[in-house]
Amino acid sequence: MLMFELLVGKAPFDAPETEQTQLRIRAPAPPPAPDPPWPPAQPCRGACCMAGSDEVAFPEDGTVSAEARELLLALLQKSPDRRLSLQAVLDHPWIRRHTAAAA
Repeated sequence: MLMFELLVGKAPFDAPETEQTQLRIRAPAPPPAPDPPWPPAQPCRGACCMAGSDEVAFPEDGTVSAEARELLLALLQKSPDRRLSLQAVLDHPWIRRHTAAAA
């Protein structure tokens, strides 16, 4: 959640009304899925991520790259079993590029 807030500037499940935000947070989680390989065969379109892209809103101005969006959606899984493992996060291209640039 912190990565999302730093890149986007607001909480990932934020809604206009507090009750709507709570409903988004409490919505049932989908069944577990294995970690995707990196690079994935095709870009994430929401099916491998959260229940749908409508649950998390990204800015439309392109300030959050497609790779960062993919990583964020994979991290923001409601079910812990569906979230990426630490190794999958460390292997993600967005993380590798930004840690290599900082080194």
